[in-house]
Amino acid sequence: MEFSWAMANHGDKNGDDCCDSPADGKKELIGFQRPLTELMISTKCSDWLPAPEQLGFSRGAGQKPFRCHIYRTNTINNKAMFTKLTQINSRPAPFQFYTADDLWTNEHTANQMLQYHLNDSIDVSSRNKDFIERSIDWIVSHFTVGSKTSIIDFGCGPGLYTTGLAEKGATVTGIDFSKNSLHHAEQVARRKGLKIDYVHTNYLDFESSYKFDLITMIMCDYCALSPEQRAILLTKFSSLLNPGGAVLLDVYSHTSFNQKEESATYELNQLHGFWSPQDYYCFVNTFKYEREKVTLDKYTIIEQAKTRTVYNWLQHFSTASMQEEFNRNGFEIDEFYANVAGETFTPESAEFAVVARKSPDTENNAGR
Repeated sequence: MEFSWAMANHGDKNGDDCCDSPADGKKELIGFQRPLTELMISTKCSDWLPAPEQLGFSRGAGQKPFRCHIYRTNTINNKAMFTKLTQINSRPAPFQFYTADDLWTNEHTANQMLQYHLNDSIDVSSRNKDFIERSIDWIVSHFTVGSKTSIIDFGCGPGLYTTGLAEKGATVTGIDFSKNSLHHAEQVARRKGLKIDYVHTNYLDFESSYKFDLITMIMCDYCALSPEQRAILLTKFSSLLNPGGAVLLDVYSHTSFNQKEESATYELNQLHGFWSPQDYYCFVNTFKYEREKVTLDKYTIIEQAKTRTVYNWLQHFSTASMQEEFNRNGFEIDEFYANVAGETFTPESAEFAVVARKSPDTENNAGR
C-alpha cells in the first residue's frame, strides 16, 4: 500500500501546522509552499512525513498557506506505467522477433485458429470453400496431377488442400506447426480412407530424403518469413524437388502494402476472446517499413497473470522483387497469376501467385 501526497492551494482554516498521522490515511501540513501548486510524492504507509524543509517547501512572504494532503491510493507508479506503454508502442526492427511458436502452439489460440480455418465462408486462416475447390481443380489441370504425382504442402493447416489433392489421386505430404490442425486433418483422412503423410514440425526444420513433383505454400505463408528464413526455405525447396518439379505459392503485393495504414488501438478481449479464455487487454500496433515493404501487426496481450507479445510480420512483393529473390536462390519463375486458382495476373491485385522451377544451372549441379 502506498500514499500519494498531493500539494494543493488551500487556505489555513484553523492555524494548525499539521493534523493526524498517516495511520489515519490523511495528513496535512499547513503554511509551506513550493513554486508548483501540486506535488505528488510516494511514501510507505508506515513512514511519517519528512520535515517540510527537506521537501523544498518554504513560507513565502505574503503568500497564502498551502495544505499538503496524503491520500491512501492503489495507483500504479506513473513512471512505470509510462515506461510500459512506451515499450508496448515501440517499433522493432523488421523481423527482429519471431513468435510463430506462440501463435500456433498456444492451446487456446491454436483452437481459435482451427475454427477460423474451418469456417469455409470467410478468407481468414484459409480460403473459402468455393475458392479452394477451384484452386485444386486448376492445380490438377496445370501440373497434370495424377496417381504418380508427389505433392508436399508447407503450412497445410487442417488439410483443406492436402485432402482435395489426395482425392485426385496424388501422393500427398502435409507439414504444419499446429498439433490441433494436424489432428483434424488426420481425422478427415481416416474418415475418407485417404493415405496422407502429416508431419508436425516447423517447416523451416523439415528434412526428408524423399523428392516431390510439386511444392505448395498457400495463404501467403511465405510473406511471414524474414529474408534469411526465406532463403533457407528456398534452399530446402530446391533439395526436395524432383527434376522438372515446381513450386506454387502466393504473396502479398505492393498494392496491399500501400493500402495498409499505421495505427495503434487497444481493446478488452480483442477479437472476441481470441487470445485467451480469461479477460485481457490487447494493444494492437500496426507499423509500416517503407524501404523494406514490410508491415507488422504487433499484439501485446495483457492478462492479470502475464503479458505476451505476438508479432505478425508480412513481406510485400512486386513481380520484379519476387523474380530477383527467386533467381538469387536458384529458381526461375515460369508465370505470375492473380492467385493459386490460376486467374490472370493484374498489377492492381492485393496478392499474386507464382509458379517457379529450379534454374537449369541448379538442376545441372544437383544432377552431378
